[in-house]
Amino acid sequence: METTTVTLRWAVVLLVAHPSVQTRMQKEIDAVIGRDRPPTMLDKLSMPYTSAVLMEVQRKANVISFNTPHRTLQETSIAAILSQLTTVLDDPKVFTQPTCFNPDRFLDDDGKSFRRAQVASLVPFGIGKRQCVGESIARMCLFLVVTSLLQRYSLLVPDNGEPPDLTPTYG
Repeated sequence: METTTVTLRWAVVLLVAHPSVQTRMQKEIDAVIGRDRPPTMLDKLSMPYTSAVLMEVQRKANVISFNTPHRTLQETSIAAILSQLTTVLDDPKVFTQPTCFNPDRFLDDDGKSFRRAQVASLVPFGIGKRQCVGESIARMCLFLVVTSLLQRYSLLVPDNGEPPDLTPTYG
């Protein structure tokens, strides 16, 4: 749950920092779900932009991809291998202008279908045997919580405040 919670926090910060993305997402939520019922996972199938926003949140919130060290069980010439998911999630060959927050990178020009290369390269939960077992529940939580939040609220910077500083702090 820790990584899901952190990703939800990043979603809020990124949506505050990008109000046009938030507004476009809210229009899709209003069109598909309305305001009279809570979202369900079936709604996600009709919400490509919302899905693209959440994919971009996961790509940018690289805290999900924290790399857990592993060790070998027998003598070997390699003591540890760390998959560096950030090199995949920020690969400029796949994600043009990777430092920019751009949900449209996941959508074809029609705005309804997804770009296969970008979706396939989105691996915030890892790859192979070390892939996070909680991926499906994390994706569900992210969709339901963010959609429910934006269905009822707009996330704004206070009148006397400044947009959030998105400069990463490493260490």
